[in-house]
Amino acid sequence: MAAVKFDDIKKHFAGKKFSPVYLLNGEEDYLIDVITKKFENEILDESQTEFDLHIYYGLDLKKSVPYSFNDVIKSCTAYPLTGSHQVIIIKEAQNISKWDSLELYAKNPVQSTILVICYKYGKVDKRKTFYKNIEKTGVIFQSDPLQERQYPAWIENYLKEQKYKINPTALRFLLDAVPRNLNLIVNELQKLVLNIPQGNEIDEKDIADYIGINRDYNISTFQKAIIERDVVTTQKIVNYFNENSKEFPIFKLMYPLLYFFNKLLLYHALVSNRFPQNELANRMGIAPYFINEYVTASRHYSYSKTVRIIEILREFDLKSKGVGGSFENSELLNEMIFRILH
Repeated sequence: MAAVKFDDIKKHFAGKKFSPVYLLNGEEDYLIDVITKKFENEILDESQTEFDLHIYYGLDLKKSVPYSFNDVIKSCTAYPLTGSHQVIIIKEAQNISKWDSLELYAKNPVQSTILVICYKYGKVDKRKTFYKNIEKTGVIFQSDPLQERQYPAWIENYLKEQKYKINPTALRFLLDAVPRNLNLIVNELQKLVLNIPQGNEIDEKDIADYIGINRDYNISTFQKAIIERDVVTTQKIVNYFNENSKEFPIFKLMYPLLYFFNKLLLYHALVSNRFPQNELANRMGIAPYFINEYVTASRHYSYSKTVRIIEILREFDLKSKGVGGSFENSELLNEMIFRILH
């Protein structure tokens, strides 16, 4: 069977039609954990798990203590004691180096067994016979890190499943506050879910109250002021950043600005083609509702000015790393912003 997506596996549960082998692999561990929990909790009821749910760990299998691959194969080839299926889960399979036994089993798996292999923080080599056998008899899920443009929709969908909405400004605040890691993002979203009644629309005040960012002085408001070429507001925020340089070192501000102005350069190159906004956003690799930021910025920063700003940002990125001498954070930030806005 071809590689499947997360939603495809959810359909297996909805239809209660399962493959005999699932290989969950990839660098994004959050989705692997979510799927593993579904196999652990949603196929067998509580009375069945004692007899027909078996969990093994890759590191223990590697050491053959307290169990071995022979024990796993015996479990896989046995018949369920309480229902139509048994579930065998191998967690932390990335610690396994030799797959010979599982390779043979995957060639002809038992249909009443659901074997789930959880290989996190990397991918199984597709050239291995083990992988090729599962391709033929089972299901392979590859959990890749999201691209930058996918995070807004992912967060919105997650909140929608929890019966919440989030407004675009709050979403921007949240994206600026969290690292690009789904486990960490979900931890922050849970703070909102636990404190806000279902059905509400999450706004920027909620992000400030429960995620813990300053509503007026943060990377989002800083970038918005620059986009609008609002010199007074930008300088107020810069002053705040200078007073709180441990929280807002210049290198922390550099990435979002470089990202934005590189995308603005692309906007200038594409806008003359008169693409519909959704198509334009897709070609730029951004979420559609952020396109208006680029429309606004393009009125204040021409193509040539945008090129110059990118050069300025790269120059100060090097300076912030000590190239050309030692500089105070405030000295660099003040000069950089002055040159961007004037």
